[in-house]
Amino acid sequence: KIGTILNFTGKDFETFGDALVNLGNKGASTETEIIEVTKRFAAAGKAAGLSTADILGFASAIASAGVEPEAAGSSLSRLF
Repeated sequence: KIGTILNFTGKDFETFGDALVNLGNKGASTETEIIEVTKRFAAAGKAAGLSTADILGFASAIASAGVEPEAAGSSLSRLF
């Protein structure tokens, strides 16, 4: 779903996966939590002109703060 929303091509999936694992390892959130927030925020982030890295970064930060994915995605979407 995320790949479709963000128009990924072949290499984009690998780059996305690498960034996701890196954020999961270095942050206070898991990859699963980051993905859940990203699914809810990707379309709004793309519409706001954010890069995939930006979207993942915001998703990781808000997931690390302990915000539930539904609320996190909604909050980020409203912000942008």
